[in-house]
Parts: sequence; structure tokens; C-alpha cells
Amino acid sequence: MIRIRDFVKLENIFELPAEKSENLFAFVADKLKQKGYIQNTPQLVKDLLEREKKGSTGVGDGIALPHTVIPGIEKPVVITILLRKAIDFNAIDGKPVRILFFVLASEQQRDDYLKILARLATVLHHEDVKRRIGKAHNKEDLFASLTEIKPESFFYKYRSYFYLAGVVAGAFLFALYFFNHVHIPDTASAAELGYLQFNLPIWVTRQIATFTIFLATVVGTLLFWRYRVAVASVGLGILLISGVMDLETTVKFMSIPTILFIICMMVVVAWLESNGVFDFVVTRVVKQTGPRPRRLYLYLLLLSVVLGGLTGEVTGIIITVTLAVNLARRFGIKPFPYVIGLVFATNIGSALTLIGNPIGIYIAFAGRLSFMDFLRWATPISLIASIAIAYFTLVAFRGQIPQTVKAGLGRMDEWSKVRDRREFYVSIAAFVALVLLIGLHRYFESILQLKTTTMIVAAPLIFVGIILFLNKERGKRFLVSDVDWWTILFFMFLFAKAACLEYTGVTAKIAYLLEHVAQQVNLPFVPAEVQTTVVAALLLLFFSAIASGFVDNLPIVAALVPIVMDLKDIGLPHASILWWALLFGGCFGGNLTMIGSSANVVALSKYEEITGRTMRFGQWFKYGLPVVILSLVIAAVTLILQVRLAP
Repeated sequence: MIRIRDFVKLENIFELPAEKSENLFAFVADKLKQKGYIQNTPQLVKDLLEREKKGSTGVGDGIALPHTVIPGIEKPVVITILLRKAIDFNAIDGKPVRILFFVLASEQQRDDYLKILARLATVLHHEDVKRRIGKAHNKEDLFASLTEIKPESFFYKYRSYFYLAGVVAGAFLFALYFFNHVHIPDTASAAELGYLQFNLPIWVTRQIATFTIFLATVVGTLLFWRYRVAVASVGLGILLISGVMDLETTVKFMSIPTILFIICMMVVVAWLESNGVFDFVVTRVVKQTGPRPRRLYLYLLLLSVVLGGLTGEVTGIIITVTLAVNLARRFGIKPFPYVIGLVFATNIGSALTLIGNPIGIYIAFAGRLSFMDFLRWATPISLIASIAIAYFTLVAFRGQIPQTVKAGLGRMDEWSKVRDRREFYVSIAAFVALVLLIGLHRYFESILQLKTTTMIVAAPLIFVGIILFLNKERGKRFLVSDVDWWTILFFMFLFAKAACLEYTGVTAKIAYLLEHVAQQVNLPFVPAEVQTTVVAALLLLFFSAIASGFVDNLPIVAALVPIVMDLKDIGLPHASILWWALLFGGCFGGNLTMIGSSANVVALSKYEEITGRTMRFGQWFKYGLPVVILSLVIAAVTLILQVRLAP
């Protein structure tokens, strides 16, 4: 592993008074020329300034990492500046910068260049290191603070494992008390549904095991996100070995129709993307807008809502964020408002239709909901919330997004990414036909006498088969490379464990407890006959939103779907309204934090990749909290007004 002392040299550390960034860049360039590293000092200064325009390299806590690739330099070099007084550097945390590490290398040394940046970032992540270099009075103190790093303690190094062990122990103790003391009442409906068996000791034991393993999986997924499939796989294996669930039931609970649908849509979207459809649409919108950042912001938000609803949140955000960041740089404005606004719009838009989000698809299959049901219940509310959020964020960012700019868009050709115009038009027609077939699936199922939701899976399967056959080897790439098999496996394991909560009676007990709590609450202006349903819907809406904000929304929704099914089974009036409360809670709540949904994580990765800047939790939460509150209030009011119209 590369060490700090391999590239941070005492002779390359310089103490200076407070200077403007341009003066610092010129000083570094002169020193490099004196040491024989470079000849063209003005070019280096220009490159460093250009890099800062893309986004400040101030990483926070008084530290900056200016870096660039320059031709002619024989080996990577790091010049360190220690300022006697901190200066404003537009750092991500807003704090002035006192210590700067200039990392420079040629294109041929890019691998070493990236390793140096990564090692610096890792070392500077240590709280002890940051504290010590912050107190450095001279370059000797600074060098010692960087190179004399104390080894991490055993408990700090493996803290994630201890956190997980603590959660498992806490979940087990809670489950031990809860499931031994909560009993399903001996009523005629409970007896008819077979729920009374869940009060027996053998089922209580299974409930304790299932609840503990499921919660451990959710927390383990957060702590070890890169290895989430491994965590989910181990949890499912334990359920099988312990006898809590058998193999046949496990396969049944994996929601294969949902999995097949997601796979098919990934292939279809990859085909459209390879034909340049999305680039064409976005470029055409931008050309129509011109150099008007505010109008462009609103148009891109609207486009994100539509793309999120028709192609999925991840595809939609990749397309719009990549373009938005590059356009913001052309306009000379900060890309942050565009990125976070587009994520908000995409998450809200993902509730627009049945095919916009994996949780929507999962809810549709679980609740036997049609595409038309989504158009009736989800689409209007999502559109209202989208419009409200668009104008709210535009007001919030009015100081950062100007009305017009002098900089032009340059030459933009919407056909540049279209490889074959004939296939371009065919792919658009095919996608429209597929959406129509899915939208009218109930009609075709009635004519062909098929079971409900059969057409939702059958139509994409047929289209994918045709795409793969016509595209031959290229089509094979769509299936092998463009389908996220890592995520597909995670979904399968997660669905099985979530359904196990229903199988062992965990959700049945929670459903009865939720109904009991809902019956104790009286809301003003709500008719008595729907009081319990409205309270249950509000509890599901806000709980799923808050939980989804801190945990990826799919595990939360997967755990709550069986509770909704149980509430419907025990006869809660107008209970189908609960499906929509769960959908909006999961989709809208994803805006709360940076890890609330897949779109957030993808957008931030793109933002960091293009700008070199990172986003802090507080930066996101400052806007995410009011956006979630506003969208949830809209969802709550509209659902309450329509509750008696729900089946």
C-alpha cells in the first residue's frame, strides 16, 4: 500500500502568509519550475484555475486538495502549503482553508495520481490526523502529523461489526418481549384467516427469529452496502437452516413476476439508451430552452418526472444529471441546485406509474393493482407534488440560478448519439406499444381469460425476446451487461425474507396492533366510519417516508406490504387506500437524505465524478426535509379527501 511519506516530502512543504488562490497557484508553479518538474508555469496556473471552476477542491475542515493532470512532468509530485492564516476557498463546508495539498501528474501516471489522491483522502479522514494537522504551527509539525499515524484500535477498526452485533442483540430482546406479549384477539375473522395459530409458542419462536434476522439484514445492508447481496444471502440461509421457512415457500416468496418485470424493463431501457433515444429527447429540450438557466431547470425537472415514471428512477437520473452538471458548468453556475432538484423530481416522478419504481411494481403485484389504478390514484397526486416541489425549489435556489446568462450552449446535435435512425424510430414505437399493452393489461387479460397481472409480465417478455433476437450479439450485451444482476439477486433475497414476516405471523400481529392504535385516535373533520382507515394510512405514509429516508426504500416497503395485506384481510374498510399511502411514503420519503433511494446515490456518484466535489449530509437535509414534508402533506390531504372512493 502506498504510504504518505512516499509522496509528501518535508522539502516540498512551504509556509506562507494568507494569499489569494491565484497567487498560491503561481507560487506552486514557480517552485515546480525551480525544481525542474515543469517549464510552462502559466499553463499550470490556468489548469488549476479551470479545475476550481468545475467545483472547489476544498474538502472541508480547513483542507483543500487542488489537483490536475499536466503534460511533461516525469513523476507525480505533491506540493504542500501551510498558511499562517486561513483563506476563503469555497470549500464544501463553507470553512476557510489553511492547508493545501497540490497533487500533479502527467496523463501517463494517472494510476499513481489517483492512488495518491485516494491515500490522502483516506489519511485525512482520520479525526486524529485532522485534529493534529489543524494545530500544526510549522511545516515540521505538519509533516510529523501526516506521517506518524497511530494505528486504529481493534474496536474502531471493526466498529461496523460491533454495531451490527448490538442491533442483533437489541432486536432479539425487543422481539422476545414484544411477540410474547402481543396476541391476536380470538375473533371470528382471526379464526377464519387462521391467524390464531400465531399465538402458539412454536410460532412465537419463529416470529422472534424472523424479526431479528430481517432487522439485522436491513442494518447489515446499510453498514456493508457494497456487500448487500452477501448480507441478504446469509440471512436467508439462516432462515432455511433454522427451519423457520422451507425451500418451496422461499422460492414462492421471491416474487418472481416482479423480478421478471424488472429484468425485462432493464433490457428495454438499455436498448432505448443504445439507440440514443434519451440523449435525443434531452438535447432537443435544451436547444429549445436556450441560455435561460431557470427555464431550463423547470424543463429538466419536468423531464425527470416523466423519465422517472416511464423508465425508472435510476435511468432518469443518470440521463438528466449528467447533462445538467455539464450545462451548469457552461453557464458558469454551481451545479448543486440542478442535481438535488432533479433527484427530488425523479423520486416523486417514480410514483407516477406502475413501472417507475421497483416498489411500485412490488406493490402492484402484491395488491393486484393495474396500470389504470396507478393512473387514477398515483399519477394525479405525483403531478401535483411535482409542480409544488418544482416551484418550491426554484424559490429556494433563486439566488443560485440566474434568469439568463451570457454564455451560450455551443453546438448541440441531438442526432449525434443516434447510431441508426430507422432503429431509433422503431425503438420509440416499440416502447410506446409496450406501455400501451401494460396500460391496457386488464382489457387483454379479460379477452384472453388470463389471471390478473399476467399481461404485465408477458408483454415485456415478448418484447425482450424480439429485441434479443433482432440484435443478436448486441442484444446479448443488453441482457448480460446492462441488467443489474447484483441488485436483482438482492431483491429476490429481500422479498423472500420480507414475505417470511407474513408467513410467521409477524405482520399479522403488527397489523392488529396498528388497527388497535388507529381506533384510539380521533381526527377532526374525518367521518367516523373511515377514522381507523385514515389513521392507519397516515401512520403508514409518514412511517414509511421517515424510514425510507434513512434506509433504502425497498426494504421498508417490502416489510410493510404484508401488513397492508393483513389489514385488508381483517376487514378494514376502504383498505386499498393503504397501498397508495405506502407508495407515496416510499417514493417521496426517499428525498429526505442522500441514501434514501437508488436515484440519490447514483446522482451523487455522477456529481462527484464530474465535478470532483462531494455533498455533505447537512447540505442535502436542509432542502430534503422541507421537500419531503411538503410532498407528504399533499399526499396526505389528497388521500384523505378520496378515502371513501377507495375499494
